[in-house]
Amino acid sequence: MDTTEYLQALRQRLAPYYDFKPANTEKLAFELIAECNHAEEAYFLAKSIKLYGINNNEYIYLHALPNALDANTWEKYCTYIINKIRNLQPDKEHMSSIFHLVFLISSPLDRVLHPAINKFKFHKDHSFTLKGWSDLSIIIVELPNQVITTNKLGAKSIKNFQL
Repeated sequence: MDTTEYLQALRQRLAPYYDFKPANTEKLAFELIAECNHAEEAYFLAKSIKLYGINNNEYIYLHALPNALDANTWEKYCTYIINKIRNLQPDKEHMSSIFHLVFLISSPLDRVLHPAINKFKFHKDHSFTLKGWSDLSIIIVELPNQVITTNKLGAKSIKNFQL
């Protein structure tokens, strides 16, 4: 499977749940940007008496590399997404935002990066968790070996990115 086939299959898999955003609006190069917003509300007797509202968001930022992932590229993209999380302005109904940074690579992952990726964790509480939280998952898809490497949070959503 090559990069184009994988991207087409991923788009079809995500299409019922995610909205796709134009990738050329970001400062860094991304081949796919997708967003899923899930809202839940509860009412008492009538819609005018709203008890609560909860918003859960997921964002996927996928970058395809023609060869191996190096430490500089990994750090640059992680820093970019972490800055997006830090600058996030949640509303009063925001509960969680999960950002998935996905690297699609055409050669095997450097074994030096494996421990750093597996141990990577970024979590941000918004207003002491009163306005929810945000997390960052890292997912690396190796096309030639058909292997997926993730951090702990990324393992929860690995089935969306399987080959």
